[in-house]
Amino acid sequence: MAVLARADGTPPEYAASVAARLTAWSDLTPKRTWRGLEFRVNGRRIVRMSKGRTAELRLTAPVIDRWESVLTGCEQVSTGERDGWITVRIANRNDAELFLALVSVALKATLNCSAAASRGSKWRAVRRMRRTPRPPRP
Repeated sequence: MAVLARADGTPPEYAASVAARLTAWSDLTPKRTWRGLEFRVNGRRIVRMSKGRTAELRLTAPVIDRWESVLTGCEQVSTGERDGWITVRIANRNDAELFLALVSVALKATLNCSAAASRGSKWRAVRRMRRTPRPPRP
């Protein structure tokens, strides 16, 4: 997959460079869809990249629960549309490196997938609770 600079000479978007790097990973199979580009491992979709600056990643519920404090502390990371998925905003080089590291974790979690991966994550509820201000103490 070729990633070209824009006509005005500005460098490519960081999300596009992430997509180009992921195509070189031997365990991932890229697939073009009407929504953008997705990557699969053993037929299971783990990355969805649209044309914007965000990408969705299937980390699995057990990994999300284990990494709850780290994920909650990252402003680039938010809960995904489905359970076991997160959304990452890729706006600069650090975001791109974070996303690639998380893809590596997702790849390992998917390859080592067990029955526990099918259960729901409690991260959504925790994330929602932390956004809700606590009432003042009497």
